[in-house]
Amino acid sequence: MILSELGRFKLTSSMEIPEIKPMHGWKEVKIEESSQPLVCLNHFDPSGRIRLSPQYFLHEIPGTSPFMYLREEAADRLTFAASKLRKGTNIVVFDAHRSIEIQGEIFNSFRVKLKTLNPRLPEDELTKLTEIYVSLPSRDPLKPPPHSTGGAIDLSIEDDYSNLARMGTDWDSFDIKSQTNYFKNVNPLFHYNRRVLYAIMTSAGFTNYPEEWWHYDFGNQFWGFLTEKSAIYGQIKGGELYDK
Repeated sequence: MILSELGRFKLTSSMEIPEIKPMHGWKEVKIEESSQPLVCLNHFDPSGRIRLSPQYFLHEIPGTSPFMYLREEAADRLTFAASKLRKGTNIVVFDAHRSIEIQGEIFNSFRVKLKTLNPRLPEDELTKLTEIYVSLPSRDPLKPPPHSTGGAIDLSIEDDYSNLARMGTDWDSFDIKSQTNYFKNVNPLFHYNRRVLYAIMTSAGFTNYPEEWWHYDFGNQFWGFLTEKSAIYGQIKGGELYDK
């Protein structure tokens, strides 16, 4: 089972998940576009340790496809992260690059679900609540949604039998329990599994969005905000930057 496999991963105190950091101001991070191409993850896995499970396509979100893309350096770093796992465990990718149109579909879908759960919430508060989990589908080149840059990825860990590691919530769960560090003093098993994912991804240079245990970034404004650097990935428009 995946849990026994994860149990053999060596963690140190330096790999502990930090306390949640408010992300206010991430849209102000400067973007110095590197023009790295998007590469298709369906045809890019030197390690053989990455499996794709395009959840929005499987849930029939309009405009989605089974092909998943990530910027070139981010894809290389994802391969490095996968190499840190012991044999018999793999990375499973749920989502990567999104067009603005798909971002809009996902934002509206989440907003409807949250409105059902919070029917009395004012519209502006409902939008703010939705933004915790899905960025606004902004076309402003200075404030692109993280996934629309090709530098964001949603993922987890699984074994060769497609058993996902137990993380305490499902991917894309609207719940405070989705905060990466939530289970630190609540459930040692869930916290440990999240620590493994955090350790391999941060060792490869990614940063974690602290509201979502599954969301990691490299090169975009989320990443720039947390590393105090300029972003190197901006918004991708149409078919530009796609690897041919």
